[in-house]
Amino acid sequence: MKKLFFLLLFATGLHAQSVQIPYAGSAPYNGNMAVQVNVTGLPSGCTAGTPTYANATITVPVTCGVVPPPVGTSCASASVPASGCGIGSTVAVVNNPGNVRGTPTAGGGNGPLMGTQPGGAKGVIVSNPVPQSTAGKGWQVVNFGAPNSCNAAGPYSQGCGYLGNDNLAPSTTPPPTAPTVSCAPSSVQTGGISNCSGNQAITSWKASAGTITSAGVFTAPATAQTVTATGTNTNGSGTTPISVSSTVSKCSTTITPSGGQDNAQLLAAIAKAGGGCVEFKPGIYFLSAFQPPSGTQLVADDAVTINDFGIFGRTTYFFTIASKFSFVGAGPLYSAVITMPTNYANAKKQVANGQDYEYQHCFALINGVSGVVLSNLSLLNCAGDGINLQNTSGATITNVNSATNIRQGYSITGPATNWTITGGNLHDGPLSGFDIEPDSGITGNIQGTITNLQTNNNVGGGTSFGLMNLNSTNNIAIVANNLTSTGDGGTGIAYWNGSNGVAATGSVTCNNCVAKNSGADAFYGQRSSVGWQMIFNNPVAINSNQKQSSGSNQTNTAIGLQCNSCTGAQPGGVQFNNATITGGNGSFSFPSNSVGVTLSGTYNGAKVSYP
Repeated sequence: MKKLFFLLLFATGLHAQSVQIPYAGSAPYNGNMAVQVNVTGLPSGCTAGTPTYANATITVPVTCGVVPPPVGTSCASASVPASGCGIGSTVAVVNNPGNVRGTPTAGGGNGPLMGTQPGGAKGVIVSNPVPQSTAGKGWQVVNFGAPNSCNAAGPYSQGCGYLGNDNLAPSTTPPPTAPTVSCAPSSVQTGGISNCSGNQAITSWKASAGTITSAGVFTAPATAQTVTATGTNTNGSGTTPISVSSTVSKCSTTITPSGGQDNAQLLAAIAKAGGGCVEFKPGIYFLSAFQPPSGTQLVADDAVTINDFGIFGRTTYFFTIASKFSFVGAGPLYSAVITMPTNYANAKKQVANGQDYEYQHCFALINGVSGVVLSNLSLLNCAGDGINLQNTSGATITNVNSATNIRQGYSITGPATNWTITGGNLHDGPLSGFDIEPDSGITGNIQGTITNLQTNNNVGGGTSFGLMNLNSTNNIAIVANNLTSTGDGGTGIAYWNGSNGVAATGSVTCNNCVAKNSGADAFYGQRSSVGWQMIFNNPVAINSNQKQSSGSNQTNTAIGLQCNSCTGAQPGGVQFNNATITGGNGSFSFPSNSVGVTLSGTYNGAKVSYP
């Protein structure tokens, strides 16, 4: 870290000067005579460089670097973290430079170079060791204050990545923490003002559009957009988004919060719009269970929150959807939230008392509704599932996040055809992120497409193709592209059919699907070879079986298949084409009597195949 201290000197007689850091003042000097400048009071670890003179100013560079730990002390270990080098420990780079890398190659070789850190640079360990190619040494992921999140799975950069732990040593001095910044309000109209501040003193501000003063006063630009405000000090930089919306309404009919229950004014606005859209202006709204008329179009501005009002019945939904209903977030931040704090708290209480309270979904698509559109919304604390498809066709769900619900992020429990789900993050739920588990005895099919959907940190697992309740009268046609599970507590992506001779027809195809850091197997199924087929093309399993626990529905490998209660059938009916498996506790496990099971790919760089 380099700091510059300036001495303003004017032309008269001059004697040697002693300068205390920091120095504020001036001394006479014209640049034409010898002068001695003594710099005292430097902080520990700082040194003064060679002074320079220009424009009546002597500049003394002061470098405050970091001191590397002694050579010979290190975190070197191939598997079990060395003392002081476990997850959450502060460490320092021993030898300059410290090469920061991406995922190690097969056999523990060097991963791609992401950048370097100087000797003495401090960071926090976020992963346990994985073996290097050299015995007794390992790779560990270290966070050197990356601007984005940093965990064992990345994203890797100069500030977050693998280092050889033989070039790391424990440090008792924690690394500097970059400031956290925020702006209030976080959503303004064009030309509006927002005041930005940090949890530390900020020395400079910058905005990606509009203007911002040195004191953090932001003035929005003339066009609607998302602006990034950046506050910086010697510890680093922090960023925060500011939503800038146009003063022009998206819909000719708008509503604003009444302060109480808003059902009546919303229904009146829908009637007034006459088939046009109704816009929620920013604010907090309260709705009791709502059944919009067919064709209703709702638009929510940024900074809109819609809360539930009153206690609902045990199986009463927040929004019971009609055909050709649409509800979209207007952006640019897409921060509109639909949440059920009242019924969520009541459901938690009822469940704790042994009651079956998990059906108060935020959105329910039932009774054969068609043409529903939901996009750019966040669903939180729903007292059931975020979105439940029971009996519907032609639904389009785009960038709808769903988190911390009583049950699942999304679910399909009945016939649902021609649906598309694109984007969105289903996270931090007590069960699965997305549970496709139709009830027994349904009449109809399950046919749809999933693209770029993410599940994260759900206790039960990521996505479950739980099609065990169907029979040969039902058809399955599901294609999932780039479906990703990260840190889900159970199986990352599961696939089930009946454990007997009865199953639906068709297939589920998962293209380029990824399961990272799953608690159990990355990809796992309980199924017979009968009926619909499960096909994985280019699946990626990374560091599966984080819990390393035993259980009936896992094999403690990356890719697993079982059929624990098969009756009159054999396990099978699944393909893994060009699989990439890294880390974890094992590659795959299939029963010896499996039928119609194939696997090709690599495990930690080595070729694997089945049969």
